[in-house]
Amino acid sequence: APVREVAKKFIAAHGSQPLGTNDVTAINNACEIADLWLNEATDFPATANTAPRAISRLDWIDTTLPGWQATMEPLASGLSGAISKLLDEAIAAQGGEYEEALAAAPMGAIAGLLRSFIGTMIATQLGQAIGSIASTTTGAHDSGLPILEPARPLLIPENIEAWGADSEIAKTEIYLFHALREGAIARLFEHN
Repeated sequence: APVREVAKKFIAAHGSQPLGTNDVTAINNACEIADLWLNEATDFPATANTAPRAISRLDWIDTTLPGWQATMEPLASGLSGAISKLLDEAIAAQGGEYEEALAAAPMGAIAGLLRSFIGTMIATQLGQAIGSIASTTTGAHDSGLPILEPARPLLIPENIEAWGADSEIAKTEIYLFHALREGAIARLFEHN
């Protein structure tokens, strides 16, 4: 929950436009054409999931967060465990004598506070990173990680618009490019 809150605060500060009917239509049309092309170009079948393919930045956070947590949890646990081990070794190194035992009590309290701080720091860093990604990514698979279960094409129209803002390429072609890329990666992750 802290990761979600931090990520959503980041996006709230940077803005997230709600989806419009035109956005949904443009994404659906691009994905339908992309599926036709990909059916001819790849042996991987289309993903069976019929969930919406267009999503806002805020909804992208909610949709992909379980995948981010599954991907990052081992790293966060390992980091937290390594720091906890160092703290435990520092406490144990104080020895067992009376004066050192008295000194260990405050060290134990400090270690508990540090463990809590480390957990909060990791959650904050992860939340900020996910919020930052949500403000620029065009789809769920730009990161190259399988963060959707089941995998499916998922695009953020607001970010696609920003991606192609300075281009003279037609919007329909820009949407199609992103739908093809997203659809191909989703097929790979779903069927491999």
